[in-house]
Amino acid sequence: MSAQPSFPTGGPAFEPRFGFIVALIAIVTLPRLVMIAWGDAHVGGDSFVYKTVALNILENFCVSMSNPTTGVCAPHWGGNQLPGYPAFIAAVWLVAGKSIAAVLVAQTLVFAIAAVRLLVALAALGLSHRSVLFGACLLGVSPSLIGFSRGLLTETLATAAAIWLLGELVSSWRAGSLRAVPIALTFCAGLFLRYDFVLTAVPIAVAGFWLHRPAQAIRRGVLIALIVALPLGLWTLRSVGQNLPSAPPFGLTPQGHLLPVGMLSWIGTWLDDQYDLEPTVWQLVHFDHAEFQPPVEAYVSEAEREQVTALINKLTRNHQGAPPPASIDNEFTALAAARIENHLFDYYVLLPMRRLAHMWLSPFPGMGWPSEVTGRARERIKSALSDDDWAAVTAEAIDSTGTVLAKIVVSLHRYLLIGIAFAGLIIVWRQRGWIRFAAALVLSFAITRSLFFSVTLLVETRYLVPALAWLDILALIILASTISRRTSHPR
Repeated sequence: MSAQPSFPTGGPAFEPRFGFIVALIAIVTLPRLVMIAWGDAHVGGDSFVYKTVALNILENFCVSMSNPTTGVCAPHWGGNQLPGYPAFIAAVWLVAGKSIAAVLVAQTLVFAIAAVRLLVALAALGLSHRSVLFGACLLGVSPSLIGFSRGLLTETLATAAAIWLLGELVSSWRAGSLRAVPIALTFCAGLFLRYDFVLTAVPIAVAGFWLHRPAQAIRRGVLIALIVALPLGLWTLRSVGQNLPSAPPFGLTPQGHLLPVGMLSWIGTWLDDQYDLEPTVWQLVHFDHAEFQPPVEAYVSEAEREQVTALINKLTRNHQGAPPPASIDNEFTALAAARIENHLFDYYVLLPMRRLAHMWLSPFPGMGWPSEVTGRARERIKSALSDDDWAAVTAEAIDSTGTVLAKIVVSLHRYLLIGIAFAGLIIVWRQRGWIRFAAALVLSFAITRSLFFSVTLLVETRYLVPALAWLDILALIILASTISRRTSHPR
């Protein structure tokens, strides 16, 4: 299937020159550098795992979670993800020294290059000079994306890979054929950054079957799979050859220990809000059983509350700072199984719906901005809201004006993108040409990513970031198309 490289109005495509491309990269980069300078670097949580692996790569030439200063180098799959991000950090440190700022600047530059690669692909399909400039500004200042530029986390690079992939898929429309090799290479790079990059297989499949007959689409899909399987298979062979499990671990402490499966299973029967992770899962990460405090709504009955309280008290007395013994963890496994069996509809339907609502609609996530509300302040606000105590809500807002404004901005942006998603549904239903194709890709990715995380404990809004970036692009396309139509057909 071949395509018209223009908007439906017939506007001519343009080929950006080198100077214009450099200017676009600068436009995307500058506000993100300002965010880094203003908000300072954020190093926390998973950052310590990435730093440990990166230091081992740089100093000991191994992928390991061992203390880098010891040189022990006990083999590891790569931390809590495959070792793509630690390898990136190590490469930057090799060139620029062990500077967190250098890593943040480098990943910002990679993001900017990926964003401009996508914009150039859209320009080839008819996006105007002004629209491309606006797109660079949008991706540079997007409230849901810019905050993560200051974090030593995978979000910026993983989103860059997702944006680059969308550029390859859009270019496939213009070529009339799925660009299997560059798509496979991008997919592989993203997968080594984050396991959940595998979810981009859905829009890739949508593109393949949209552009080709089923047999040809399957052949190209197999080619992509084979290319991806080569480095992934080699890394698996390396890991198995060093006596590691045949699959990478999921759920690690900063020291590389596995988290107790039974306790996680029980938490997974009720947790629907990312702010319930802090008093439960994050305490479990450090085996701080004394601070393990599920919220009141976690319990389905008084009997369950009493049983869990007794188990936690036993862990606190006898195993504080240590992993739970199998006997106690198995009791949590039994609790989880009984709860699921007795509340099937809640577990399989209502719980995922609550998680979706919290991920997309909660006004509390800061999305990487230096604007996090403390746990106590958040509880005071939630309590005041539930009691309709607007005076207390107002007082808390006045005490944290900057934080409140930042959260309003990122929340309104996310709500706007929800509207863009519904507009995309209309486009898929009524529109034709590459705009319909792009909308279908974006929606398939946003829906897949949302549904996947709604059935896991990974309920943080930040996991939506790559999909939010694609929705930003869909907003740009819709706006540019609307302006193009009105300009070509004035009333």
